[in-house]
Amino acid sequence: MHSDRGNYLKVISSSVTLMQVVDSIISHGSFLTDCSIEHSVVGIRSRINSGVHLKDTMMLGADYYETDAEVASLLAEGRVPIGIGENTKIKDCIIDKNARIGKNVVIANSAVRVIHDNSLINLPP
Repeated sequence: MHSDRGNYLKVISSSVTLMQVVDSIISHGSFLTDCSIEHSVVGIRSRINSGVHLKDTMMLGADYYETDAEVASLLAEGRVPIGIGENTKIKDCIIDKNARIGKNVVIANSAVRVIHDNSLINLPP
């Protein structure tokens, strides 16, 4: 649990800059900058940086905000802040709450399964 209850409980309006959204849901309190969200759900207090592409993905969000000073400190130490780093591509995934995904990462669930007519069908990647 985060020690600063103020950051833990607060929810502010979303900040959205230069982004493309297709058939998706963006929850309140999120920070999205120059990214592409397609057929996805972005949860509360999510931080998605520039160049990120989410497709067919559910991101559960965060329990608290990290301040700009905390984010800068983490980056200076070579650590990853909560959210998704720059130029990351994520497809067919569920991202747990408070996840820290660095920049230039590719995560893709290549074993997509579709249930149809009571039979399980594996689709090629």
